Amino acid sequence: MDNLLVVGLLLVLVGIILKLTYYNNKNYFFGYRSTLSMKNLSNWNLANKVSSTYLIITGVFVILAGNLANYILPINYQYYFVYTIMALGIFITIFITEKKLRENDKKNNT
Repeated sequence: MDNLLVVGLLLVLVGIILKLTYYNNKNYFFGYRSTLSMKNLSNWNLANKVSSTYLIITGVFVILAGNLANYILPINYQYYFVYTIMALGIFITIFITEKKLRENDKKNNT
């Protein structure tokens, strides 16, 4: 179960680092990179702001799910449960970020 705690803490840490370092620093190494996020600096800032927030939330849910799974599930199902929570959280992060980027792009182009 310690591995699951590390995964959750890693997501929280990446989210915090992203939240603190993304402003006006569009790059090809670190940050939320997609076609829309790299289009302009406004999209870059929005994408990293939104995705960092949801990465932190996902990390907290992974930590909580790991602790919950430790008490209610047999050991062989704990990892499946927690990794499913993590995958859903990352999917939701990408979905919401891309949706907000499309809205921002549409607003700026009209």
